[in-house]
Amino acid sequence: LPWVNELIDAELQHLAAKLIASQLRDQLRKNGQQLTRVAGVPTLGSYLSVHLAEELRVPLVPARKSKHVPGRWKEAIVINENMKRTMDGVVVSHIYNGIRSNNGEVVLFVDDILGDGDTLIPIIEWAKKEEIIPYVAVYADKLYRKGHTRMLEQGITPIFCYGIERDLSNGSIFLTPPIFKQ
Repeated sequence: LPWVNELIDAELQHLAAKLIASQLRDQLRKNGQQLTRVAGVPTLGSYLSVHLAEELRVPLVPARKSKHVPGRWKEAIVINENMKRTMDGVVVSHIYNGIRSNNGEVVLFVDDILGDGDTLIPIIEWAKKEEIIPYVAVYADKLYRKGHTRMLEQGITPIFCYGIERDLSNGSIFLTPPIFKQ
């Protein structure tokens, strides 16, 4: 999926946002909730999150991957991933500004691809601890990896444009296309 993480195609981003927004609206309606924020998971989730915030007409939460909180961010929260970077063994931190704890926030966290869930699970756990209602959206969900099941165990049904059923050694993938309602 080169338009996801190699060369970002704005038109495809916009179409992905429309598809995800439609599915999210169904989930929100079913749960009697209203979305209050969209937060992209740095870095590759940030691009789609801009289109989603625009499509859903809710504020976009600034986010960055760092250990340092910008001085002007007064509502900053820091969440550490479970996974260490392979090159230097450092645990990566995500910093968000503008998500309020214990305030009934309903937040859509957006990443590029769901694999094992090592990036999203700490975010979901933090959100729940802070009484924030999390939703998750990704371009693609590697359904054959453990991330999808881990999300379901957290009570989250990930929203995705494409489910990847299998990844072959020759670089081919088998996709489960999105289901459109008639």
